[in-house]
Amino acid sequence: MTLRGEFPNPSGELLPGMYVRVQIVQGVDPDALAVPQQSVRRNDGGASEVFVVRDDNRAVLKPVRLGRVAGEQWLVDEGLKAGDRVIVDGFQKFVAGDLVDPKPWSQSADSGARRQAQFKDSAIFR
Repeated sequence: MTLRGEFPNPSGELLPGMYVRVQIVQGVDPDALAVPQQSVRRNDGGASEVFVVRDDNRAVLKPVRLGRVAGEQWLVDEGLKAGDRVIVDGFQKFVAGDLVDPKPWSQSADSGARRQAQFKDSAIFR
């Protein structure tokens, strides 16, 4: 996307032909939900789904419709609601319907700095 902007330059710091890097917020959805990309899996039909921990601590698969990627997270358009507890890792240790012992998840230091998103996150567990 190419945009053109005009702004005052009274001290002459920018000269003709110079380039600047600008970051523009395209839009903010205060009700958006975002989940880490690694929490999303694809079923045999190619549809997106996530494991969610129910109130009784059982893992269940929920189909989701994903929007765009924001940083290292998927925006979820449909399928989750605020407060849903999404499982991020440890998938090899359980199957749908199993009783799980959820623990709060945080992104590891080696996977990069966590970007602060302007989204209401679901509770995220491993």
